[in-house]
Amino acid sequence: SAYLTGAADVAEWVFVSEPVEAGDVLAVDVANPMKYRRAAGLLSAFVAGVVSTAPAVVLGGAGTPGQALLALVGIVPVKVTNEGGAIQPGDLLVSASTPGYAMRWAGPEACDCPLVGKALEPMMGERGVILVLLASH
Repeated sequence: SAYLTGAADVAEWVFVSEPVEAGDVLAVDVANPMKYRRAAGLLSAFVAGVVSTAPAVVLGGAGTPGQALLALVGIVPVKVTNEGGAIQPGDLLVSASTPGYAMRWAGPEACDCPLVGKALEPMMGERGVILVLLASH
């Protein structure tokens, strides 16, 4: 037997220190313990996940004001930019300098920085939203 929901991620309610929206890449907010904010900085070491659109499973009960659904694992829509070049399926994604966005890892060597995930579809424009398989942190 199967449990079919139409969604593809597991998310948890977390507190955020600024307004966020679905698809935003989130990072640990080091200035506000136990809170998250949009990832702000190229190759951020504090990447935590992505704001979920419609999770299949939600942990932590019902949300309250000042909270957002942080997708922990699965496939989610993610805001992306072409700062690292055009994105193709299979490309590794990292935080971009644009707050809340991911970009293609364009380095010639393996990325030793925290990954947002792996692109599942292309993005040729300047900015967009694509499906991403989240990486474990």
